[in-house]
Amino acid sequence: MQSDKKKDPYHFFIYPVQKDNRHAIMTKFIQMSIYFRMNNVHIYIYFQLFTTITALLYPCQYIDSSEHILKCDACQCLSSPSIYSTSNLCSPTLSLTCTNNSNEEFIRLQLNKIIDQTEKQIEFHNFNNDIINHEEICSLENFSQLTFFNFIYNQIPKCLSTISTLRFGNSFIQKNSFLSEILIFYNTTFDIMNLNLISTKILTFHSVKFLIHPFQLKSLLTLTHLTITYANDYDLIGSFPHLSYLNLDNTNLNDKQLNKIFSQINTPDLTTMILSNNQLTIITNKFPSTIRYLDLSNNQIKSLDYYSFKSLYSLNILNLSYNSPLEIQQDTFTRIPYLEILDLSYSLPTLAFDDLFLPLQKLRHLNISANYLDSLPQLPVPHDAHTIESYDHHLPVLYIDLSKNNFEKIDLEIFSSSSTQDKYILSLNMNYNLLKTFKFPSSLLNDTKRRGPFIELDINNNPLECDCSLYESLSHLFQNQTAVNCTYN
Repeated sequence: MQSDKKKDPYHFFIYPVQKDNRHAIMTKFIQMSIYFRMNNVHIYIYFQLFTTITALLYPCQYIDSSEHILKCDACQCLSSPSIYSTSNLCSPTLSLTCTNNSNEEFIRLQLNKIIDQTEKQIEFHNFNNDIINHEEICSLENFSQLTFFNFIYNQIPKCLSTISTLRFGNSFIQKNSFLSEILIFYNTTFDIMNLNLISTKILTFHSVKFLIHPFQLKSLLTLTHLTITYANDYDLIGSFPHLSYLNLDNTNLNDKQLNKIFSQINTPDLTTMILSNNQLTIITNKFPSTIRYLDLSNNQIKSLDYYSFKSLYSLNILNLSYNSPLEIQQDTFTRIPYLEILDLSYSLPTLAFDDLFLPLQKLRHLNISANYLDSLPQLPVPHDAHTIESYDHHLPVLYIDLSKNNFEKIDLEIFSSSSTQDKYILSLNMNYNLLKTFKFPSSLLNDTKRRGPFIELDINNNPLECDCSLYESLSHLFQNQTAVNCTYN
């Protein structure tokens, strides 16, 4: 059964095609469309004469509702009248069982989160090995993405194997050679030991099972992005000269396994590494020095010290959230002076050293929320704050997330400055604390010349007591150009 969706969404045409004459039939249609609109009835009648060449049409193809996916579904063929079962493409194996796979749409959504191209796509459903003898499908042009659902991948026409993006969902992989630039495997089983990839740049494994383990990825010279998530029993070996992104989230990695990977691979261009949701307990010195983004969230790291970031001098973004309880020694951050974003949420029972963050003068975002804190640490002054000529210029911003802590009061005195050169904006998020009131520092009230930063203060969702003391403090804040956003419970 073949349908072709035109501009009018209410029309759906069926083109029954016999096997013997499908390459010769020329069909002419006259199309009439009627549109109705609520309240005012508008009738548009138009006639369109067009010719359809059916040489490229097959009974089991139909256009998806997204209008850019051409589906080929063996189950759709089986459910059609027998007259349509004459196409070569409709020859599913006798063992095929067609069921309504309610999980298919979910898998498609997950695949689209990884790679979702706007160009035309084609999908094959439930065909197993039956598609291998159908070179006619190679005549279909302008498809940049090919997706297989419930497929046993053993061999497919070469023209399809070289398509730019190949995606597999709920499939079984028995062949190791691929020529596509983008390869994505979701909820898929591998019955091979390795992959032979000549031109692949982006490779993703999500919720895969390796029957032969450890599954090995060796010296992929063209690869730039590698993602392995929710998988076990894999090994990385050799040279990956162009790899810039490595994601090993949720793979049950421990310290020994990670050190083994570092000792076996060469990644001179690696800048992003995601190791979240694993079983790591230490930060090893074997991390590549090229890394700029490092995600270690939701591991079992217990301690950080001066030597933890010895090899990560150029680090810009560090996520250590959900590693509670995390003990941080005083000189820990002196080794990473270029850090701009630091996430320590849900990790610290206390901040043992008040000047812990002062070495981070390029810091722009510090998240220390949900850590039972009740006092403010000393915060670094942005390195470029003293180069601003006046407050009328574009000021650097230091954002501090202190939400979901135990603050009962705010001591703004620590933000006063003896220097008139430090010009920046300090944005404090103190949502969901225990704040009842706060006082504006007298030293700032009596100073006629502005010193220190502009302060943006967010104190929503706190049990504020609206008394004279709070009113007076708020009045002074407004007079001194301090932005305040607050509600009370």
